[in-house]
Amino acid sequence: MDLSEIKTFWPRIVERVKKQKIHIGSILQEGLPYKVTGNKLQIAFDETKGFHVHTINEHRRLIEEAILEVTGRRMLIDGIGRKLDAAAEAEPAAAEESDTEPALADAVPDTRDESDSWLEQNPMVKKLISSLGGEPVDL
Repeated sequence: MDLSEIKTFWPRIVERVKKQKIHIGSILQEGLPYKVTGNKLQIAFDETKGFHVHTINEHRRLIEEAILEVTGRRMLIDGIGRKLDAAAEAEPAAAEESDTEPALADAVPDTRDESDSWLEQNPMVKKLISSLGGEPVDL
């Protein structure tokens, strides 16, 4: 399945997720199908939406099941953060049509494999958890 096919199904996929968990579907709605490689789909969110990326990745099975139900194809998803400009949001398929790097302005690398935790990269979330008397947990 290519990116253009995913984009065609995207509104139905989002609606399917909303039927299961409305808050996850609402977050997913803000993402863009960004790149398809084999059976892997990257869903891009603006780099300022770290919570969205984290939430989508935490609920990937729900989204993958919705993709399977809507398209009949099993896909694995990965939420990523990128600096999205207006052109990229309007036409993310340009990344698939080129053999070079994606056509998004100043792409931000996916840092999940680095030693810093997601929480360390999001100090406001860490401060909020602390102010509410909570403790961060690794999943």
